[in-house]
Amino acid sequence: MVAVTRDGVVYFGADRVEADALGGKLEERLKNRDIERKVYVLADMRARWGSVRRVLDGVHSAGVLRVAFLVSERKS
Repeated sequence: MVAVTRDGVVYFGADRVEADALGGKLEERLKNRDIERKVYVLADMRARWGSVRRVLDGVHSAGVLRVAFLVSERKS
């Protein structure tokens, strides 16, 4: 799972990473053949599109084609 916070900070799992280094981190993790080759992105709705786009670029540069966005419903 990759999370993008409101202020553009990127987390890969529990680790804070630079968006530009995300592709390398993903490639390292995907060396294990038992891991699902799908990335789940959780982006704060107030995050700028540029931050999310850099994450998607990193994901695609690692060779991951399956990306799912996780959303949470607002409480009424």
